[in-house]
This record gives sequence, C-alpha cells and structure tokens, in this order.
Amino acid sequence: MEKFCVQGGASLKGEVRMSGSKNSAASIIPAAILTNEDCVVKNVPQIEDVLGLLEIMEKMGAKIKWRSSSEVLINASGIDPDKIDFELVARSRMSLLVTGALLSRFGKVVFVKPGGCSIGSRPIATHLKALERFGAKKKITADRISFESIGSLKASKIILGEMSVTATENTLLAAALIPGTTEIHQAALEPHVQELAKVLTGMGAVTEFGVSHQIKITGQEKLSGFEHTLIADPIEVGTFIVASAITGGEVFIKGADLSVLELETLKFKEAGVKMKVEKDGVLIKPSLNLKAVGKVQALPYPGFSSDLLAPFAVLMTQAKGTTLIHEALYEGRLRNYIPELQRMGANTLICDPHRAVITGKTDLVGQPMISFDLRAGATLILAALIAEGESSIENISQIDRGYEKIDQKLRGLGAKIKRVSE
Repeated sequence: MEKFCVQGGASLKGEVRMSGSKNSAASIIPAAILTNEDCVVKNVPQIEDVLGLLEIMEKMGAKIKWRSSSEVLINASGIDPDKIDFELVARSRMSLLVTGALLSRFGKVVFVKPGGCSIGSRPIATHLKALERFGAKKKITADRISFESIGSLKASKIILGEMSVTATENTLLAAALIPGTTEIHQAALEPHVQELAKVLTGMGAVTEFGVSHQIKITGQEKLSGFEHTLIADPIEVGTFIVASAITGGEVFIKGADLSVLELETLKFKEAGVKMKVEKDGVLIKPSLNLKAVGKVQALPYPGFSSDLLAPFAVLMTQAKGTTLIHEALYEGRLRNYIPELQRMGANTLICDPHRAVITGKTDLVGQPMISFDLRAGATLILAALIAEGESSIENISQIDRGYEKIDQKLRGLGAKIKRVSE
C-alpha cells in the first residue's frame, strides 16, 4: 500500500503540462472495437483506469502497442467478446463503455456490473434500456448481464432516462455499426461526448447535434480506423488552477483549454483567481484576497462539472465569505471530502446529501486522511498543500485512477509531496 505525505506551505511556481483527458479515453479507446483497421490514440494518460481498459480489450484479443509513453495503437480485428475478463470489468466503471461497441459489432455481449468511485447511486439502468431499444434481448442473473440480438439490430429513437455521459457514449458506440439513423434524446453534451462523436464521424458514422440535448448518428455496416489526439484533461486543468490559486503561486498550465471550462472559468474569476489565457495554455498569477461566490452548483454540461466541485470547495475555504456548494448529481460525493476538510479546520457544514456551506477564510492544519474516491483524493491533496504541518493521504490508488503522476507534477512546481510505501 502507498500513501502521500504532504508538507504544507509551499507556494507553487513554474510550468506543468496537462495529460490527456481520462473521460475522453474512456469512450474513444472502445471505439477501436468497431473496426478491423488500426486505430491510433495520442496523448493517452497512463493512469490505472485507462490501463485497465486497454487490458480488458487485450485479454479479448485486441493487439495493443505503445508507440511512446502517450501514444497507443489498437487493432481489434481479432477480438473475441466471449473472452471478456469479468474480474477486470468489475474494477472500473470505464469498462462499461466496451459493451455498446461489442453489442454493435457482434450482436451479443455478456458483462458484470462495473466498479468505480463510491460517490452515490450510479445505476446502469439507463444503459440497459438504451441497448434494449436497438432490439437486443436482455437477460440478468445474479452475477451477469447479457444482451443478444434477435435478428439484426435496428436504429432507433432513444430517450435516455437521465443526461448520463456514459450512457450517451455507450449509445453512440452501439449505434455506430447499426445502419440507419438513431436519435438520442436527453443526451449529455460534455466535451468528451462531442470528442467521441467527432471520432465516430471520422470513422464513417455521421453524427449531428440538434437542439435541446439531441444527437443523431447514422450508422454504417463497416467503419474505418482512426487517428486521434485526446484533449487535455479539463478536470486536471481545474485542479491545478486551484492548486496555484490557493498557494499564491504563479503557474503556467501548458495545454490547458478553457473553452471546455467556460462556466468554471467564470466562477474562478468571480472568486478572484487571476488568469491569463495564452496560445498554448493558461497562466495563473498570484491570487490574493479570494472571495466567496455565494453559490456553485454541479449540473450537466455546460453546467459546472461535478468532478471539479470538490477542488473548488477547497478554494472556497480560502475565500472570504460564505458559499453554498450544491452537488446536484451525486448524493455521496460531499461525505467523501467535507468531513475531512472539517477535521483540518475548515468551517463547513453539510446541510443534506446534496448541499454544504463553506465559510472562509480559514487556516487548515495537516491531518492523516483517507481518499474515498478519485476527486475527493485530489481535493485532500489540495487542502494538504496549504495546511500547517504534515498531512498523510491513504488509499491513493483512487487518485492514480484519474491523475497521471500528480505527485511528480506538483513536486516539479515546488510542492513538498512524496509517495511512501507502507
């Protein structure tokens, strides 16, 4: 087991390069299942969730070749859905995104309920109902879920029960090899959903975005390979913006694209974070006299990202005034980091499973802590950076699932953080 030990008080300075988007990799890598041709994905983050996804595909017979530390070639011509490794699937929710592609290509798929972060109820019913709409017959046993087509799968009009990002992506992947036009209503439109749609269009399946969260995709009997460079991870960008602002540092975040963080950027500026957009990134200047923003609410895109709400909460502990944090999407997220911030000295109050109030500015004190989920873990690192004394953070495998070498990147900026094996 490993943990992070952080000595607070260092002001971050320098330049840090962002890794490719975890959430983009989650759907674009499975898109390779849809073709027999070579697919090349660039700017791939070497994080546990992505490596696990590639291992799932490799165990099924896909050829995986790393051309460099961030570029991978995938050929799924020899993939066999019957060889899916259920143990690997059960470890990560990202694995759910192979199911739509496998069903589309082979007309059948068997899987288990995937794992992931413990952040509240994350049912997969929306995925299951969408896949059924293509004409596949569903069967659920105690430990397996299977779909098998009765005749040919057919394009359909699908109204998702919620604006689920992964259900939207899974539906797009399933529709791509089904001839005809599928309409997806109440679709999520996050940047990585749009990125997947762009890749599928390049492969030959035509995607169009309509009004009111609608996507149309015209599937084809055969799709070509692709070469695609993943966008910089917007959640990592936001995390490093917070890290720079709360430490009073000056950091150039290379590769950052604020066009996919428009509302978040407005909130950062409202809080007094000083930033300057440059050609190949964003410069965060020393940000003094941070101010509370009153209220920030996590909602589907283009709303404020739920994944960035926890890091933003740390920013608010250092801002003068009171802020209501409203986690509208997941009822389990607040309890994974707010109590830990309270133990460090933050003036916070959980009102109910979806809302918390933070009053700043408060000094934080280092504590031994546990990372209960990916984003909460990164949040505790941020808090530790400004806490008096030393903090330790256990269960850091959760953090490694979504942040590539976060400790090395922070050390490169002057943070006193080390990875310790127990």
